[in-house]
Amino acid sequence: MTTGKHDQADTAGYRTIFKSSSLLGGSQGVCYVFGLARTKALAYLLGPAGVGLVGLYASISGTLGTFAGMGLGESSIREVATAHGSGSPVQFGRAVKIIRRACFMSGIVGVVLSIIFANYLSVQSFGNGDHTKAIMILGLTLLGGAFTAGEMAILQGTGRYMEMAKMNIVSSVVGILPVVLIYVWWQERGIIPAFLMGSLLSALTTRWFSRTVTVPGCCITWKETLAGIKPLFSLGAAFMLTGLLWAGKDMVIRSSITRTYGLDSAGIYQSAWAVSGLFVNFVLRAMGMDFYPRLTAMIGDHGAMVRAVNQQIEIGVLLALPGVIATITCAPMVILILYSSKFHAASGLLAVMSCGVFFKVVSYPLNTIQLAKGDARGFAAFGIGLGLFEAVITVLMLWKFGLMGSAVAFPIACLVHVFAMGIVGRRTISYQIERECRTLLFAALGLISISLVVAFFLQGYNALGVGVILSAISSIYSMRGLARRLGSDHRIVKMLARVPGGKFVIP
Repeated sequence: MTTGKHDQADTAGYRTIFKSSSLLGGSQGVCYVFGLARTKALAYLLGPAGVGLVGLYASISGTLGTFAGMGLGESSIREVATAHGSGSPVQFGRAVKIIRRACFMSGIVGVVLSIIFANYLSVQSFGNGDHTKAIMILGLTLLGGAFTAGEMAILQGTGRYMEMAKMNIVSSVVGILPVVLIYVWWQERGIIPAFLMGSLLSALTTRWFSRTVTVPGCCITWKETLAGIKPLFSLGAAFMLTGLLWAGKDMVIRSSITRTYGLDSAGIYQSAWAVSGLFVNFVLRAMGMDFYPRLTAMIGDHGAMVRAVNQQIEIGVLLALPGVIATITCAPMVILILYSSKFHAASGLLAVMSCGVFFKVVSYPLNTIQLAKGDARGFAAFGIGLGLFEAVITVLMLWKFGLMGSAVAFPIACLVHVFAMGIVGRRTISYQIERECRTLLFAALGLISISLVVAFFLQGYNALGVGVILSAISSIYSMRGLARRLGSDHRIVKMLARVPGGKFVIP
């Protein structure tokens, strides 16, 4: 087998990462397309102000859901994986029943919190209490979200990646038409009903696929349930604290934009954030659904963990780089296609935010080290510190430089995150970035820097032409990098070699 510089063990590791990333990434790609279609419909039907309102409601719902969820969705993955790996049907059945009850309880708590704090959140977000009733009703989505999180944990913890991929596709296909029709019929008045419909469809779809997991029946009292929830809260509390801060950070930023520049400006910011967010979720969810459980299984072998983290960074960068370059250089066209000419001001924001997406791809494998080791306190401490840093720098740059300042703050915060997580990894598992990974990162940063120069200093067809060339170069570079890591006998590499001109691209 020809594998270039990589031995068989390395190639096997790269192939494992690529297989899971491509499988889940392919399904996320379908979700990405449908998400873009829904975004286009939203922009056309509601305009910048309506898009800004949707963004604020989403931030409020996310903040409440994070607080009520107590990190159960994430900590449950570890619990399910441990119980499933034990080989004991009784232990697995008890774990699943406890998790489902815990998620139901967290959903109820979310509904109650939305009722209690609705007026306060309306005043803080909009400057008045006119949205109190809407926020109360919005709380019902938290019940569906908690249910979905529990069923997703069962699928992910048992390694049902094919079911998860199918679920992503079905959820996107089933969810887009009803939601868009609600916006068509009720315009801005349909925002809350659309949130409710999306939450319900997501919960039903997730349950349909989680039923494929055979769960042994068992009897467990509520007293035993409460005792079983306690271990979930140790790591879950860390997820909750960091998630709450990050959700609150988004709400503060959007509220600051709305109260300072108005809903139209909030819509401009939200449009750029949504497009960059769709892309980063497309990449990170494909990485995370497999990488977190797999890294957890290596906690006794720090050398294997270091190698896995470097391999995940390399594969993630190679998969994400062409998309990041294309988004930066073609941002005006992307905004025009997905939104409308009213959102043209968002193109510059999108180009800058795409750099932050790249740094997130790099930082995610490093960030997973603490989760795999079960370091709840360290995860919470660094998550809170980095979240506060991003919130402060974003608000300060927003006040000083306007919307563009808030966009520039995003990649700065993400870059700081990379260095901070690198330090944590070094202290936790003696992490060192390998030379090949370092070379790849420098090459990718060089291409991204050139793309930014093109985006801001060239206009019209000149920028588009150079952007297409840069996108092609980055695509060829990524394909060559993947081929070297996967080996010449991998079916994807063989398929690329059969494409006209492919033999000149594949090393």
